[in-house]
Amino acid sequence: RFETLLKGGVAGVTTRPGNPAESLLIKKLKGTDADGQRMPLNQPALADDVIAKFEKWIEEGAKFDGPDAKQPVIELAAITKAINSTHEQLSQDRAVLALQHWALTLPGDEPARHETTNYLVLGNVGQNTLVEIGSQAEALAPKVAEVFKAPADQPLIKGRLSLLVFKDRYGYSEFGKMVENRSLPQPWRGHFKFSTVDAYAAVVNQRPGTSQDYPLQGLVLQQLAGTYMASIGKGVPHWFAEGTGRVVASRLSAND
Repeated sequence: RFETLLKGGVAGVTTRPGNPAESLLIKKLKGTDADGQRMPLNQPALADDVIAKFEKWIEEGAKFDGPDAKQPVIELAAITKAINSTHEQLSQDRAVLALQHWALTLPGDEPARHETTNYLVLGNVGQNTLVEIGSQAEALAPKVAEVFKAPADQPLIKGRLSLLVFKDRYGYSEFGKMVENRSLPQPWRGHFKFSTVDAYAAVVNQRPGTSQDYPLQGLVLQQLAGTYMASIGKGVPHWFAEGTGRVVASRLSAND
């Protein structure tokens, strides 16, 4: 965390704002500290131009311009990377996360995979069904874009939305336990989560005619619209984005 970086540890204060030459951080990176150890320990030294960036930052006051000085640095780095990534780069990074989520949920159950302009679709419902779901989901994106007056020449969601489709409630429930560390309410058949780094929706492809039947299209509409709302503002409350998704889905479903 940034606050602990400035505070330092048993070796003393690591950073002296305005004075890189006397900052322990720089001495460690260059290997000029009294103990002679160069950081990262037992790994290749950082390039001179990278160390120069640390020196420049300290020289300019070692200021923090992130959202929260108590936030773990690894999270801050991931957010910064995502913000500065292209749509294609962020799509690749989110695909890696989606596959990790699936492997954590159902280890040994290799998902089928289908990619569209706005989605990476993973699921254990069979390739043909997954392609059909992906095509239907892709057809919904322009409708959501029209509702929100989203720019037609840009992706609806930067980095795409990962759509994880489970064949039954068991897989969906395991997703909640293993990925989100919570029990999903029994009536739920789908939900979404958006952060700058990740954006996914998990849904159950319930068989038609069951007592809790709800068209998958409407469910996907709800998650897509909610994710878009969450993505266009800073600090949009989840309840507001979710509520917006429900309203958009009900209106568009009614029009169809």
